[in-house]
Amino acid sequence: MSMNPNDLARKLPTGYLLGFGIISLLLAGIAVYVVSSHVALKALEFPLIGAIVVVVIAIQAVVFMHLGSRKVYSAFFAYGAFLAILIALAPEWVVTAAPAPKVIKLSASQEMAMGQQIVTQTCTSCHTINGSGGTIGPNLNKVFAGQISPSILAPTSNPNSPTWLAQWISDPANVWTGAKMPDLGLSTQQVHAVVIYLDAHVK
Repeated sequence: MSMNPNDLARKLPTGYLLGFGIISLLLAGIAVYVVSSHVALKALEFPLIGAIVVVVIAIQAVVFMHLGSRKVYSAFFAYGAFLAILIALAPEWVVTAAPAPKVIKLSASQEMAMGQQIVTQTCTSCHTINGSGGTIGPNLNKVFAGQISPSILAPTSNPNSPTWLAQWISDPANVWTGAKMPDLGLSTQQVHAVVIYLDAHVK
């Protein structure tokens, strides 16, 4: 038996209606999170957020208009619109993912210079490289020459493989749980520059 929308609206508790709206906004927030945490989708971030906001508001409007509860509709639609606009204007307030680093296309010389700077300022604090640097970690010249005991390195060590080396520099603990080297927090572009520099000047 069908029920008149006005009768249905009176039978539904306000908590149910508020819950529906909150779930809609949470779904919008999750969609924003997914978009914002994928570099490939960054260019579409704001158009997609705008589309999500429109869809969320439209769904709420259609539902409440069909329920016929004007008091609940006006109050909650304003609430939903406010939060949706907040998501659109300030997605960083609801997105916990770190913003994707801006990638700038570099020439070969610029990339080499970036790698040299990172190695000089960061790597040499722990490693000896080309005769100078720290002694906390193994001498990198000896590492690349295969002169370091395997027991000192990660069991899967293959430093002369650019792929392995990039993975190690990016997240040592992910490659080997016993890694003593910290995560340097480098971007993919920075890691690539370091690998290029080490391959050209240290190996």
